[in-house]
Amino acid sequence: MCIRDRNIKERVHALRMTLHPNYIKAFIIPSTDPHLSEYVAPHWMSREWISGFTGSAGTAVILMDEAGLWTDSRYFLQAEKELEGSGITLYKEMLPETPSITEFLCQHLKPGESVSIDGKMFSVQQVEQMKEELAAHQLQIDIFGDPLSSIWKDRPAMPDSPAFIYDIKYAGKSCEEKISAIREELRKKGVYALFISALDEIAWTLNLRGNDVHCNPVIVSYLLITQDEVTYFISPEKVTPEVETYLKKQQIGIQKYDEVESYIEKLDETIQTMDYKFNTGNAVTDVIINDKYQKAENAGISFQVKFNLGETDTISAFDIGIILNNLLDNAIEACEKLEQEPVSYTHLR
Repeated sequence: MCIRDRNIKERVHALRMTLHPNYIKAFIIPSTDPHLSEYVAPHWMSREWISGFTGSAGTAVILMDEAGLWTDSRYFLQAEKELEGSGITLYKEMLPETPSITEFLCQHLKPGESVSIDGKMFSVQQVEQMKEELAAHQLQIDIFGDPLSSIWKDRPAMPDSPAFIYDIKYAGKSCEEKISAIREELRKKGVYALFISALDEIAWTLNLRGNDVHCNPVIVSYLLITQDEVTYFISPEKVTPEVETYLKKQQIGIQKYDEVESYIEKLDETIQTMDYKFNTGNAVTDVIINDKYQKAENAGISFQVKFNLGETDTISAFDIGIILNNLLDNAIEACEKLEQEPVSYTHLR
């Protein structure tokens, strides 16, 4: 056995020893990062570290007595060579004989057992889909965090290259214009806040660039846009005096990158306790109705509300929000066009 194969087996064993005391029977490690990027900084090359497979796409699944790696046809030959002697089985995606990851888990786990993930590495849609597929076999998904943080001793540090300003002559629109357009779209949909985690979207919105990912001019950061403020979550060492001045000029607040979760939790608490004139019991419809109420009042339109959002499995709260937003916009617009007295009014029941 070569040193490389022994290292991979030792890493897999160390991960299993971390999972076992927590009653975790399986752990899924994707190729992405907390921003769901296709190409990631070395700090988040967890799947490569645990498996030895260096391709850009693949997912490792570690059980107590089994381990597999799923990848697509671009990497079949490479993965077969790199996984040889590691104890990790290659599963070739899209071939009829290859089980999906959830099928594999259902075959190897017992009802009542849990599959764990680092929740930051998956989208909400991915998690909900896995939950649904596993629940059919009485398995559940648990959010565990990053177990490699305690066993990856020489893990590369978080990227710390400084951000820099992308000139408007190349960007086409200013940061202020872009944020204004985003807020307008949020208002149309009755949404109070937008949290952006995709690094390319953040770079575009702020007209900032960086060198945190090889061949990708992005900055590891998060961005929160509400109707009242904009907050940029970034490691302080990445903010040069020039960038700090630029962000202040754009009225963008700066918070530390690793404080994003606590900040969002506080924001959620704040939204829940907002002093709205109308409270429907749903955050989305609360924002919409109170925003339209204010718009109607400013136009001299009487706005009466009797609203109850009942339980429904056929339409999401988000879709209800869009319908309600469009309905009220049309009603207010119609009232504004009326010329006769008395004063127009909108009645929502």
